Amino acid sequence: MSEFWDDEPHIQAQLQVVRNTIEQTVATAHGFIRPILEDHVNSTGKMLRPALVLITSMIGDQDRSEDAIRVGSIIELIHLASLVHDDIIDGAQKTKRQNIYLCKGGGG
Repeated sequence: MSEFWDDEPHIQAQLQVVRNTIEQTVATAHGFIRPILEDHVNSTGKMLRPALVLITSMIGDQDRSEDAIRVGSIIELIHLASLVHDDIIDGAQKTKRQNIYLCKGGGG
């Protein structure tokens, strides 16, 4: 994970749980798309979307951390799917972010 959250160990720990949840979900993906998703998941993004969910879940007195981790994971998975979708629609042979050949999995 990015060093972006080093000064916020509580958020960083929760983001690791989010990342683990995403990794477990991606591991069950269809064979041709799984390696592409895994490459995106293994990138060193800042995970701002789930972090914002985690941070806003701390407002108030109730502990909403489990729900926030679940919602943050879902939001990040939707973002991940949109990145892969854009690359496929654009007919990209490689993603803009990494040296991943989309054709290798039948997406191009």
